[in-house]
Amino acid sequence: MSVSHGKLVRADAWKPMFYEADARFWPIVPFAKRLCERRDWPAPAELAGVLKTPVTFAEPPFAGKSAGAYDASIVERREVLTRPRHWHDLFNAFVWCVFPKTKAALHERQYACIRERVVDGMAPNARTREQDALALFDEGGVVRVDGESETFDVIFGHSLYETMLHDRLLVHGAHVRVGVESTRLTAVTWQALLDERLSYYVSSKDRFQSPTQFDRIDLNSLRNPSWISGASAREHHPLG
Repeated sequence: MSVSHGKLVRADAWKPMFYEADARFWPIVPFAKRLCERRDWPAPAELAGVLKTPVTFAEPPFAGKSAGAYDASIVERREVLTRPRHWHDLFNAFVWCVFPKTKAALHERQYACIRERVVDGMAPNARTREQDALALFDEGGVVRVDGESETFDVIFGHSLYETMLHDRLLVHGAHVRVGVESTRLTAVTWQALLDERLSYYVSSKDRFQSPTQFDRIDLNSLRNPSWISGASAREHHPLG
């Protein structure tokens, strides 16, 4: 359970309108709304059809999620192992909706790191600094978008969305800046433009070599784009 405004809230409680509580959920709202009329959790196998993702989702065939098996499933079968009734994994599915190219590039790179270290069919349990950096961005990444017309922030890390849901203390995210060459970023164009640019960024081997390469950003200082009501994320007021 987690504590929310003095009340105990079950971590697996279904809250289909969760995004109304905080304007920083804005990147995933269009996809979350596809589930808003459901009275209970969707099964992992349902998600691809409902969310229209380029990958499928399936329950892990074992307890927990081995990093090697998890990345292999994505790269080899385009299947994301997803625990049922689990906010962390559902937010991951939403991020796949927003950034399909970037998520694919990130897991392809993670899988390549694992395969490079396989000896006699076994990979070491300990991760490299590069793997740590990729995992940190996957879980806690924030992108500052530098467009020609405006600058704003997008939460990439699905762990940050989960933290916001449960009203846990938000401190910092792993911050990167990405320039997007467009005369005007809009509510319609930003997603594809940023996903394309960010996927190249993540694929570059000179980046994400260590967690220390990231800047830290206070989650309360994020800037929302002009088309979202509450241009300052600090205000945290509901989406319009």
